[in-house]
Amino acid sequence: AVARGPAGGDVCVWLGGKCVEGQQEDCREPWRFGQSDYYGEERGFESLCDTIDDKCDHFPRHLAEYARRHAVALTQSEPVEGTRAARILLVRDQWINVGMGFIPGHVGNLLHFVMMTGIHIYFENYGKYDWQKYFYGYGGLDTRWTKAKHRLWAARFATAGIASPTRIDVYQEYLQTGDEDWEEHLAAALSNSSIRWILIEGQATTINWNRVLKPALEPAVAVRLRAAPLLPLLPMTATPWVCGGCGLWAMFRPRRVLRERLKPSPVGRHAPLACFKARTLYAEDKAFFPDDLPEGLEAADRLWLNYNARMGDNGLVWGPRPRLRCDARIGASAALHKQ
Repeated sequence: AVARGPAGGDVCVWLGGKCVEGQQEDCREPWRFGQSDYYGEERGFESLCDTIDDKCDHFPRHLAEYARRHAVALTQSEPVEGTRAARILLVRDQWINVGMGFIPGHVGNLLHFVMMTGIHIYFENYGKYDWQKYFYGYGGLDTRWTKAKHRLWAARFATAGIASPTRIDVYQEYLQTGDEDWEEHLAAALSNSSIRWILIEGQATTINWNRVLKPALEPAVAVRLRAAPLLPLLPMTATPWVCGGCGLWAMFRPRRVLRERLKPSPVGRHAPLACFKARTLYAEDKAFFPDDLPEGLEAADRLWLNYNARMGDNGLVWGPRPRLRCDARIGASAALHKQ
């Protein structure tokens, strides 16, 4: 952002090769290596995810190149592959009742697919939790969808006679709404060269690799190669889990707003961490766990010793049960005991 826009309240941002009105979210946050290397995780990523055997095949450098092409598509007059070859996938989701245990896996699978197929990906998060407010991608990859970016891409697609995205509504069983065959239709859309702007609308959506993305992979690659044969695709491996957590980690690097909050914390001081994880099967149960550890342990006892709900259709009752807790004693006498 360089100046106030003429309408007031907005900022001037560089999109599509010119200065246009946008919001603060349109401003690209710079990426500097080591800025969030609290425990050597950036150095570990560069090393472990850049092997040249059958594991990751230079994943960090491919991701950095994807981030560069993604940025060019936003800041320059046209994408590197050309406007008539460009495709985008927009995922709109409110992530209802899920959090950081669920979202990264979904995002990581999609990242792997679009890196292999050359599709530009964006996420529009609405509701209470917008994870992109606090995180962005390794190398500065910014996948936020904004009104200004919508105007940019809509104008580009209009030149090809595309007035609106192909929208696919994920089926919501508890609401009885959406497309029951949405997975099949999404795979078909990703494979179709005439469909270049795809909007997937859902709530806590999981786009399965084997059912949706894998069948669409080869056709989507062919679409891209026919449209822009002179621009090479990134030589990626065929399955995201070959790289383990590389894609998950890479898309959730803390933004400046989060790094500032971490500075005075033990994390910012690179202090050793001790973690307590309480899995209750339902995201709403996080209300039972205060930030203070002793109070959290008491809350866990109250919840787990009075939990009588059934889980799934198999009739299994997740009722009261003892649990293991580490004793505070040190040395040979330390042991696990039930409480």
